[in-house]
Amino acid sequence: MITPVFHSSHHNPEANQSAGEFVSNLIWGRPDRFGPHCSVSVLEDGKPVAAVIYHNMDEDAGVIELSGASVSRRWATAAVLNMVYNVAFDLLGCQMVMQRVKAGNAVHLTQLRRLGFKEYGLTRGAG
Repeated sequence: MITPVFHSSHHNPEANQSAGEFVSNLIWGRPDRFGPHCSVSVLEDGKPVAAVIYHNMDEDAGVIELSGASVSRRWATAAVLNMVYNVAFDLLGCQMVMQRVKAGNAVHLTQLRRLGFKEYGLTRGAG
């Protein structure tokens, strides 16, 4: 069974820290890349298989960055994705979320487009 669970520095801070380390390790190979954040851990039969980190929030602009990683494709159910974006929009009150996607990751870009994301980019030397 796939179960998403919300964490923050006030609500289960140990699990929030673990989620940050899980994602940071999978993306960058080290556990310490996120500053202040909250998270959604995704558990399958009680074991972590994915997490989404909400970070770099600009409260004045209502924008937050999401970073996520997984060890299984099974985590991305409609119910989990609904919770992930409800946290950003309803719980945190944001009006926009952003995600960075590694160049060439066509599968992830396609998934985000299906969810309503628009692609923006700025390359070095542009402008």
